[in-house]
Amino acid sequence: MPKFIFAGDTVIRTKKEKLVSSELEKIIKDHDVACLNLEAPIESDGKPIAKIGPNISQPGFAADLITGAGFNMLCLANNHIFDFGSNGLEMTLRAFPSQKMVGAGKDFSAAYKPEIMQIDGVKFGFLAFSENGFGAIDREDKAGFAWVNHAEADNIIKKTKASCDVLFVQVHAGVENIDLPLPEWRQRYRRIIDLGADIVVGHHPHMLQGREEYGSGLIFYSLGNFIFEINAHGSSWNKGCLLSIEYQKGKLAKTSVILTDAKSGMVEKEISSEDVFENLNRRLGAGYSADIDAAVAGLWRERLEYFFQRSLNGFSDFKGMIRSVIFYVLGKEIDKDLLWHNLNIESHLWAARRAIGLLKK
Repeated sequence: MPKFIFAGDTVIRTKKEKLVSSELEKIIKDHDVACLNLEAPIESDGKPIAKIGPNISQPGFAADLITGAGFNMLCLANNHIFDFGSNGLEMTLRAFPSQKMVGAGKDFSAAYKPEIMQIDGVKFGFLAFSENGFGAIDREDKAGFAWVNHAEADNIIKKTKASCDVLFVQVHAGVENIDLPLPEWRQRYRRIIDLGADIVVGHHPHMLQGREEYGSGLIFYSLGNFIFEINAHGSSWNKGCLLSIEYQKGKLAKTSVILTDAKSGMVEKEISSEDVFENLNRRLGAGYSADIDAAVAGLWRERLEYFFQRSLNGFSDFKGMIRSVIFYVLGKEIDKDLLWHNLNIESHLWAARRAIGLLKK
């Protein structure tokens, strides 16, 4: 009975004897394929790329800890894997010689290439994509990560499904630090199921989000953080889940979620996964529209309005006004990187559009 397990966002900074508890390690190693989203490259001599947000890397010992924990596949399609350019990505590929890799590479073909393996006579396929960002591949000769809305993405999904019996697609996308997916991502993930995926596994929001059945497939919107040892934002930051999936004779036999605590590296036993996901799933049903509207309205007030104004050297408060005057005197141009970030990274653009629409009502 082939078994697969997926873990969410991971950045390791603390050297330790083992990454997780013996109990959790045993669970991971009990699966034929254990896949982790490696959220940042291994340290290298690469220079940080120009982008908005932090350039993140993790020390070389992180590779040993991840390997020792039993992970034999890595998802590299995310917004930080190319933070230190081609050198950082190449160092990461070298640091994991025994793991399968999906979602990033030295060129288009490598980044968008599926991993297909046969277990008990059944062919299982794996693809990984991210929303747009600094490092997304949009031309043949460019290194970086696979972009879920690239013009060829749908064809790649369909062709991969034609080459396997079961297809897993991971997508790194969504608004950070909220427990609801945007409607546009729900639509996109359903489209991926329509194209042939059997299960869509999401990460990036750094929080757990709900799951839903759609057609003949399953969608898990966000696994939350597995271990993310930077920029902690509240109690939910260290809470995530492992998604375990079992197949029997090519048919889905069982799915289960194992709640984890990143600080202890242990299985979370204080709360049942059924209770957690019952609440998250309920939020995808009745009341979803009102909740997502409230969430994006809050995002606009807290950060999006500032991001858009700052990108054009505008201001929303006294401090911002002083900044704009200084920039005007210095003749400084608009912040092109921030403007690109606002207009091309789907989650930011879609959330801003929705928030502005609410303001006009």
